[in-house]
Amino acid sequence: MGEKHEIPDTAWLLALLMTPGIGVVTLNRVALALKEANIPFHAVVGAKHSVLQKGLPMGLEWASEALACCESATADRALFLHERVLKTGGQWLSRWTSEYPESLLTVMDYNAPPLLSVYGDVELLGRKRVSLVGSREPSGRGKVLAEELAAWSARRGRLVVSGGATGIDLTAHRAVLDAGGDTCVFIPQGGLTYEGPDWLKTFVDSGRAVVVSQLIPDAEWSASGAMGRNGTVAALGRLVCVVDPGLESGSQRTAQVSLDYDRRTLVYAYDRVGSAFQSLMRKGAYPILNEIGEWDEEYMESHWKVGAQLSRKQAELF
Repeated sequence: MGEKHEIPDTAWLLALLMTPGIGVVTLNRVALALKEANIPFHAVVGAKHSVLQKGLPMGLEWASEALACCESATADRALFLHERVLKTGGQWLSRWTSEYPESLLTVMDYNAPPLLSVYGDVELLGRKRVSLVGSREPSGRGKVLAEELAAWSARRGRLVVSGGATGIDLTAHRAVLDAGGDTCVFIPQGGLTYEGPDWLKTFVDSGRAVVVSQLIPDAEWSASGAMGRNGTVAALGRLVCVVDPGLESGSQRTAQVSLDYDRRTLVYAYDRVGSAFQSLMRKGAYPILNEIGEWDEEYMESHWKVGAQLSRKQAELF
């Protein structure tokens, strides 16, 4: 490890994220407290508990235990992974970076990812966004509807956010790109372990697709990583569209989190009985198809406007 003061804050944040026992909420609370007190991360991360107890300003003593937990080996590993992301063409965004999506802060607060690793044009994340997710094994109508939603988003200049999974997710990513739009692939693993479809790299290199992770760069796919990612995808969308959600499925949980976040949530299910459709309707979701069961762009635009109003209200409260 080089001189501590030369190491960027994002590397120290990664070290804390990698430290056992420090969750996202604790990390965000500690990091925000240090920023507000103008204390550089390199001065305190990994310091001895006794030193921190004496050296931290009054009122910040509670942070000493978390900061002291970060061992030097963890910090060294974090710096290595941090540099690997940069050397492989990635970038780092923290919640203080201007390109970090504001909706994550206004919607998720202390649960927002403290760090994002990004491959591709980070400016895409500043676009108005539609989150579009669904089943790995969708119905034929569900797949066509995902393509229609993606093409509609492209025509309106909106970024389509999805999780890169087989089924509706990849259908949405490819359809919006084919329609001339742009997409964000928010993956449930680290950026260094992700191998997307061959065609994706071309669009990343041309600035039309961006691959984002909130996890440690060498993290493999995991159910917990997917569940955490689903919540972030829901928070990113001004409108959240869920296609063919199964009972107790990841897409059903994404819809539920979206409703909990007070995002405008729309659902389609070919099988309205054997899916999560009826349950989500009772909880406040809306159907993607209009009152006569047809795809209708004006109907979708009316929901988009409501979603925009909800987003503005949340931003005003933040």
